[in-house]
Amino acid sequence: MSDLQKLKLMDPNEVFQKTYIAPKVLKHLLGGEFDKIGSRSKALGFVNILERELHLDLSELREMIQNYYDTHQEEPNQQKKQENISQEESASLLKIVAVVALLLFVGAYWGYTRFGTTKKSASPIQKSVEENSTQSSASSKENNESFVAPVTETNESNESEENISQATIQESNESNTSEQNLFKSPSIVIIPKKKLWVGIIYLDNYKKKVYITDSPIELNTSRDQLILTGHGLFEVGIDNKIQDYKKRHKVRLLYRAGELEEIDAKTFKEYNRGKNW
Repeated sequence: MSDLQKLKLMDPNEVFQKTYIAPKVLKHLLGGEFDKIGSRSKALGFVNILERELHLDLSELREMIQNYYDTHQEEPNQQKKQENISQEESASLLKIVAVVALLLFVGAYWGYTRFGTTKKSASPIQKSVEENSTQSSASSKENNESFVAPVTETNESNESEENISQATIQESNESNTSEQNLFKSPSIVIIPKKKLWVGIIYLDNYKKKVYITDSPIELNTSRDQLILTGHGLFEVGIDNKIQDYKKRHKVRLLYRAGELEEIDAKTFKEYNRGKNW
């Protein structure tokens, strides 16, 4: 009998007492319902805990998890990301078209107002032309000069609109690039070897979050953060790669720009505005 079969015959409550893995989660693992667990790293983290605490070899279960996420989970997620990016690009394009249309309308209205005003002012001059031919020539010249200015200003307005449109397009492209980079955030899970206190400080607003648990903790890798642990007996899963920590004292970590690194107390304090916690 394989170790996986032995695990299936064990009492879920007994497994919970030894591993702190909820019976519901264990049922999903053994039933192949990996989509109800979450990420690949979290599922593999549970397997590591079961092997360590129950002294079992669950290579078969680990292989099932890898095959599932390779064929059913990650590719749809990637396709969904691409669809989201495409939708965002379409929305940005619509915004650009709306801005350009608004600017053209404002420019046309402004030009019409200027031309209309000029023509109205020419009417009394035309009346005086009938009375005095000399004044007619001067008035005609005045009218020609007055028409030159609106045309020049309208051209300048069109150039301004074109520059604004190009700037809007560039800003939209930069925004889309930034959003695409968010999708590249790694999956990071802290897997305690025993009950662990974990404190997190988000560097965008310095708000804190605290865990006291034996279960894996999945980090929100869309935000830069400081991480402080009560002891150093834990593992870290980063995109399916496990890094083992075997330290008795506190561990301080910095997650920034997609990278996780261990830092000393001085560096932690500098990032935390001069505070130890």
